[in-house]
Amino acid sequence: MRLGLAGAVLLSAAAYYVYLPLPSGVSEPWKLMLLDALFRSFMQASDVAHAMGVCHRVHVLNRVVSWVEVIEARSSPAVNVTDSALGGVPTRVFHPIGGEKLKRGVIYFHGGGWALCSGRMRSYDHLCRKMAEDLDAVIMSLKTLCHSSIKQSCDSLAGDSLKQMANAAAVLAHSIITAVS
Repeated sequence: MRLGLAGAVLLSAAAYYVYLPLPSGVSEPWKLMLLDALFRSFMQASDVAHAMGVCHRVHVLNRVVSWVEVIEARSSPAVNVTDSALGGVPTRVFHPIGGEKLKRGVIYFHGGGWALCSGRMRSYDHLCRKMAEDLDAVIMSLKTLCHSSIKQSCDSLAGDSLKQMANAAAVLAHSIITAVS
């Protein structure tokens, strides 16, 4: 009897946590509710880790997202993909295969507020592949470096990322000049 009552209470609590009021037009609302509950759980776990002084909440979220989304560099018949470093910044390079002409170059910074995720995530990888094919250009997807203290102001984070971009552009310009001459 006690076990049944405890099970009913736990089931009710789980249903209350998972339930999310949604508009009637949403197809398969249970998937959205479970995904929302999963995201909220990760957010709360990162808040607990931060409160305990283990690490900053952004580091926990970064690890979870990277564990799910980061993929290895794999070439396809249309695009050669390699991981390298550009001016000390980890970079994934997408080079379209074909033609011997000099190709344009694009330096791509992923979203994430200079703190979350990586340019090696599945979604950014697909986007850069598509850009490399459609633009017939070499795409360099830079990984913005996550700072040791996320508590810095956004201005400081943006400034450091701009320094990374300037450093990468200088290295790229030097390598182009060296290749042409």
